[in-house]
Amino acid sequence: MGDAYKKLSKGGDASLSYRKVLEIDSQYAAAKYKEAKLYTPEKHKRVSLSKLDEALQLDPQLCTGLLCTLCLYWFYHDIDNAEQDYEKYLSLTDITDDVNYENASIIFVAKQ
Repeated sequence: MGDAYKKLSKGGDASLSYRKVLEIDSQYAAAKYKEAKLYTPEKHKRVSLSKLDEALQLDPQLCTGLLCTLCLYWFYHDIDNAEQDYEKYLSLTDITDDVNYENASIIFVAKQ
């Protein structure tokens, strides 16, 4: 239901729906990740990162969560944390040309 509410731009209802899922299964990292993503476009950095961290504690190999925290850190110019998350992400994903390009970008900006 949370995804349906999100598509209808009903963030509050989507968040409640994801929380209900977590009441049923408190270890379901995807629900925590999706709830965190609700806050990202609205520039609620602290809330979004906090919820993403909770999702990653439930499932440390949640690549989409790592990539999302990386993007938030990158966007807010927190290069050290972006590098750390990217290293974790690299250890969990297949290395493609796109991944190598992003890695080069992070290294370049970190050296600035």
